[in-house]
Amino acid sequence: MYRAPLTLRVATAALLLGATAVGCGSGTGRDDTAHGLTTVTPAPDDPTGPATDGRSAEQLIEQTNDTMQSLAFSGVGSTTSFDGGVTLLAWNPERGLHMSYSATADDRQDMYCKDGLLYTSAPLLARSLRAQGVRITVPDRLRDVYVTKQTDDDCTVYFLIPPIGTLAPGKDTTIDGKRARAIEVRTSGTFSTYYVSADDPARILKLKSVRNGRTSSTTYSDFGRKQDFTLPDPDRTLTMKQFRDEVGSTSGTGTNDTGHG
Repeated sequence: MYRAPLTLRVATAALLLGATAVGCGSGTGRDDTAHGLTTVTPAPDDPTGPATDGRSAEQLIEQTNDTMQSLAFSGVGSTTSFDGGVTLLAWNPERGLHMSYSATADDRQDMYCKDGLLYTSAPLLARSLRAQGVRITVPDRLRDVYVTKQTDDDCTVYFLIPPIGTLAPGKDTTIDGKRARAIEVRTSGTFSTYYVSADDPARILKLKSVRNGRTSSTTYSDFGRKQDFTLPDPDRTLTMKQFRDEVGSTSGTGTNDTGHG
């Protein structure tokens, strides 16, 4: 019988955003020659590197993350997990997080997060598992169902800048007329560059990532504008155990994903 992996929260978020969650991996400062990108290596006696306005990378990341947690915003872009399609992100401090991926106009797959509780649409869950080599089939009667899983993480883990980021002054630029500082992060096979507003309040303006030969770009906007979305109704949800039981009896794959617990 199929068993859902315990690492679903990271796998699904990576599927949508093409980037890993905060706290995964570590900064190396090595050249990403496979993708033609180079990480700027800070001086040994200053692991964070100084910002031109006197702020270290650690200070700039902390200030940016404080802004991103407290303000509602939206994001739109692509993903490193698929060719084509659009990924949308909406954060509302009061309602939580909503992420969605649309390969076509009538093929939208969603994930929500509120107080560490994930709601993942069954088709998206199946897609994320297939990306890990787990083959399952979602019956039509479950296509509009969301699978829930309680995690120990805050929902902001999916968009905050990991604290291991380093300044990349050679990539500083201007985005929509706003000065932006570049912060590079390398986590679990993903090389990401966050472009953060140089002027206060510090916030993420754009994110570019490279993973498995694919590139993605996400632009953030609507800061302070409340995002209006509703979490799935309880009668449209299944626990992970219920989902395992339903899919295990209908998929016919006989897959036992014991390697993921």
